[in-house]
Amino acid sequence: MVAKHFIILEGSQVDSGAILDKCFVGQGVRLGKQFSAENSAFFANCEGFHGEAVSLFAGPYTVTHHKSTLLIGVMTSFFNAGSGTNQSNHMYKIGPVHQGILERGVKTGSFSYLLWPGRVGAFSVIIGKHYNNLDISDLPFSYVFESEGNSVLYPGKNLFTGGTRRDTLKWASRDRRKGNSKLDLIHFDFRGPYIVNKMLRAIEVLRELDAKTPADQKYAAYQGVVIKRNQLANYIANYEMAIKICVGFAVVNRFETKLDQTTNIQFADLVKSDQAMYTKWLDISGLYAPQAVLEQVMMSVKNGQLDSVSAISEELHQIYEAYPDYSWQYFLSLIRQQTGTDNLTPAHFQQIIADWKAETTKLNRAILKDLYKDFDQSSRIGYGIDGDSAVRDADFYAVRGSYEEHDVIQKLEQEIAEIDQRANRLISILANLN
Repeated sequence: MVAKHFIILEGSQVDSGAILDKCFVGQGVRLGKQFSAENSAFFANCEGFHGEAVSLFAGPYTVTHHKSTLLIGVMTSFFNAGSGTNQSNHMYKIGPVHQGILERGVKTGSFSYLLWPGRVGAFSVIIGKHYNNLDISDLPFSYVFESEGNSVLYPGKNLFTGGTRRDTLKWASRDRRKGNSKLDLIHFDFRGPYIVNKMLRAIEVLRELDAKTPADQKYAAYQGVVIKRNQLANYIANYEMAIKICVGFAVVNRFETKLDQTTNIQFADLVKSDQAMYTKWLDISGLYAPQAVLEQVMMSVKNGQLDSVSAISEELHQIYEAYPDYSWQYFLSLIRQQTGTDNLTPAHFQQIIADWKAETTKLNRAILKDLYKDFDQSSRIGYGIDGDSAVRDADFYAVRGSYEEHDVIQKLEQEIAEIDQRANRLISILANLN
């Protein structure tokens, strides 16, 4: 390796001809195989091989493994770059001021291209080359395809894919950081307030498009992309389903935690609130936090109350640890808003849990159906080269295993089996609470 003007933290590995200039390398990072980077920062558990990074802010779990892949002028986190991924920020008049933001969990397909400035919403997938300045931050879990020179967006499509669920399961288990001091503050929750706010905004956007786009028009145009006009209602329904799942998941987890702490509990104890709203949320490269709380920290730095790195770090750790409580306040406020009352009753939460049970089961079944594509007949092409179908299938099973035995499949099946038990138990308890 060759490195100049660098910082490399413990637990990281930089070797195999990597070239670094003016770079920060955080904990648990892997860089090598002729990867080159300048003016870039790589945070926890990033991986960079073969390709190139210029002015890259690589948040946790950013991964690029391929030659001819350039990441330039972009901020990412939990990002996976397909081979030949490329962006450009050279269409400027007064200097290199254009940049891009790929929010948490974005993926790019092989030889994808994006023109900066641009912004892509969380857990979205980019396929093909896009020459418009995309601003689709408010439409998470989307697919964007190149078609006849247009960037065609399918809102919420990535909610139903096995890849999204696999990603959310794998990240926490692949933490390579050593020791007790993990500097990056990372929340792995993909059902929390930040994502829910994005989906609520997505519904607003799609309803506005539905209202203003003529019914006979094939596409609705939105900030650099086009969306199929006749599918807007379905896209809205998909986001509404996902929000019910997130709200119900928050309620189930909160109630189960409270019930595990005591056997003698009142309904008021389950829904106890400090009345804080926490309506606006930020994702700070892995750390979820209410915007108002972070602004208080910044004000404390500005007025001198937090006057050292250690003091700021301690404050951020407190925000990190308080996430479950902050999150609950958000969901409780959202439930009040959705029900139109501050006087919540057990019946309100019985309905929320029943919706969670039905919609989560429905979503998991859709994901299982998507995952089965990796085990169907077309997936077996190339196996058992010199044999018949029986030899092909035997070869496939020897290499890939069976659908029923795959660990992600088993986790989803187990989750489905447990949903009924968890929901029915809580609904029964609520029926007997005052």
